[in-house]
Amino acid sequence: MTAASALDRWPAELALEIVHRQGRNVALPRFRRGPLAFQRSFVAADGSCHAYVLHPPGGIAGGDSLHLRVDAESGSRGVVTTPAAQKFYRSNGSSALATQNISVAADACLDFLPTESILFDGADVCLDTTLDLRGSSRCALWDLVTLGRHFSGEAFASGSLHQKLRVSIDDRLVLFDRLRFDADDAFTSARWGLGGFRAWGSLIIYPADQDDVARIRALVEEDGRCESGASLLDDLLIVRARSHQIRFVAELFTAIRTTSFRGTASGLWVSPRIWNT
Repeated sequence: MTAASALDRWPAELALEIVHRQGRNVALPRFRRGPLAFQRSFVAADGSCHAYVLHPPGGIAGGDSLHLRVDAESGSRGVVTTPAAQKFYRSNGSSALATQNISVAADACLDFLPTESILFDGADVCLDTTLDLRGSSRCALWDLVTLGRHFSGEAFASGSLHQKLRVSIDDRLVLFDRLRFDADDAFTSARWGLGGFRAWGSLIIYPADQDDVARIRALVEEDGRCESGASLLDDLLIVRARSHQIRFVAELFTAIRTTSFRGTASGLWVSPRIWNT
């Protein structure tokens, strides 16, 4: 790939911290550079603070980089999401990069639930998500991707994706998912790959147990719009799903998240109200 010139690059960084102060949960900005910001957080009915990460340009071109860091301090409870999909445009010869580093301290609870990444035809994209947990952390995180623009009839005929998801518990690597393919690879159509589906996602919930897995497997069997499965790895619940439309994956994951888990939800859970606008 041809390296982008300094004028072509548009780097952006944002660091947020979810803290518990004077009986309230709040999100505080710790560092910001470039076109990445967040809307002032508010406290939801369940006591968690909700924070929306904003990228005003709306799209990411080749050579651009977005770096987001979210730290949930001990005793805090928060939900971080985005108001709109992350769009990756046709490459100018360089890759676009988006990294997400999420850290959940002991006795903290964080939902990191961004809207989907849309890869336009010709996009060359690297997506890198890292989740660091403690043994007493509670967390739900998902990663959603769709190829092309479904309602515009645009396929992902050219381009590439390199996607990584790493999860550590008490500094021990528990999960490392890596996906790399070009648009014309057999992977996109083979049953062992995407199987012709254009949308997929991974959902991580911690902690969970075998009862949670059984409940989720029953739920996904009822859905019918996605091919999906659930597994348990060291108290880490992993749900993977693929479909022809990303909204089906998002709706399935939302239904799963709404289910009460011993680790992540105690009674009431309030979904981000931005999703209803």
